[in-house]
Amino acid sequence: MIGINQFIIGLFIIVYITFIVLSRKTHSFIEYSVAGRKVGSFLVFSSLAASMIGPAYTMGIVKESYSQGLYYYLSIGLVGFNYLIMTVFAKKIYWKFPDAITAGDMISGPSGHNSRIVKLVIGCLTFVHMTLICIMLTKSIGVVLLTVFEWPENVSIPITIGIVTAYSYFGGIRATIQTDAAQFVIFIILIPALIIAMINESSFEVSSYIDSATNRFIHNASEFDLKSYFEAASAWILLGLFGPATINRVLISKNEVTAQRGFGGASLFMFIWMLLMVVIGDIGYFLMPDEQVSDGLLLRFAQTHYNSLTFSLFVVAILGVIMSTHDTILNTAAVILSEDVLNASGKALTDESKLKYSKAAIIAIGLLSIVGAQYIGSIIGVMILIVSLVMPAYLPSMFFSIILKRPFWLSSIASIVMGLTSTLYWRTYHQDSFVPPLIFGLVISFPVYVLIYLAMGRKKQSVTSPDQQNN
Repeated sequence: MIGINQFIIGLFIIVYITFIVLSRKTHSFIEYSVAGRKVGSFLVFSSLAASMIGPAYTMGIVKESYSQGLYYYLSIGLVGFNYLIMTVFAKKIYWKFPDAITAGDMISGPSGHNSRIVKLVIGCLTFVHMTLICIMLTKSIGVVLLTVFEWPENVSIPITIGIVTAYSYFGGIRATIQTDAAQFVIFIILIPALIIAMINESSFEVSSYIDSATNRFIHNASEFDLKSYFEAASAWILLGLFGPATINRVLISKNEVTAQRGFGGASLFMFIWMLLMVVIGDIGYFLMPDEQVSDGLLLRFAQTHYNSLTFSLFVVAILGVIMSTHDTILNTAAVILSEDVLNASGKALTDESKLKYSKAAIIAIGLLSIVGAQYIGSIIGVMILIVSLVMPAYLPSMFFSIILKRPFWLSSIASIVMGLTSTLYWRTYHQDSFVPPLIFGLVISFPVYVLIYLAMGRKKQSVTSPDQQNN
């Protein structure tokens, strides 16, 4: 294993140092944050796909499908719908918010709620959201390197996060989408190859597998828990829907057609990808039924069914896709901090200052991720928790910013407060209720927004926040 380890480490370092060198140093905040709004369809598509097929949608899905079989696809397969919905709204977003840099700009700018208060509140909410996801992704990197090399997390995590931070710091979003595209191409070759390798095993017999998969599906269906399914399905559909990192892929697009093609292709890809990962978990159970259920199952399957060279490439690829998701979220969080939080909390910043603060934020979030990763448990569990807490507070303001001609700032603030507090209340005191906290929070926050909007609209006067500004 020493030779294999050395090969993996060497190839890994060469690939990422190459991207760091080739990623030109950016001097413009617009270039750093939205790549000059000149990104084509393939890069939008591959970046969306690579960002989504991170740890939750690779290692996490294999772990769950190892236990639940093909039945798990009934919930996880819904993931593709969020990009399908984004395809419908991409054109509207592109034309209504031509100067937006972040989701916060859309919600609080002149075409949105036109409020500095809203921008600051949304900025803080989405910054915390993105930072928590960064911490979760950092944990998954530790899982990979612990499984393959038995490296302790205090060694593996700082090395890999240091690499991600380096090319995100120097190249901004353009460096992120360039690495996403390369990692995406490698991984979509190796995952189908793993399925082929597994079914070519001498112990794999088609009719026996079909019987096993069918029996497991029927068994899991007979134990169907509507509450658990409802919670998981709603989280998968809403995950990424109008989220800050997803919105960014509309804002960087060359035109509205580019954005629609990118999201449409990514939607179709995610339906197929989810099925592939579920099949790997189910076949893995058929071939290796006594494995310990953990987030490292995908790596164990690859190590068993690939030769040394291919497994080495696979490890590099899986680290790559995890880091693709990580650098996307890292860049998004950094830009949110400078554009939505710092820029809204005092005197407006110059583009030069925003760029400086964004780069400083990348380093700070990277360090925070290294520390916070020690406290993360299940990847899938953490992902669902984050979505269930944030989306009820965030989604109404974003949705109505897009569809309403003149949304009111107070509607946004009220829905944010009620969405967050109602979700926390329900999660704390009604954990065993049939209604998941995510759905309860949305049921509260959306009507609150609409009621206040209608009440303010009846006054038939312009209502803005005390500190209204055209940002």
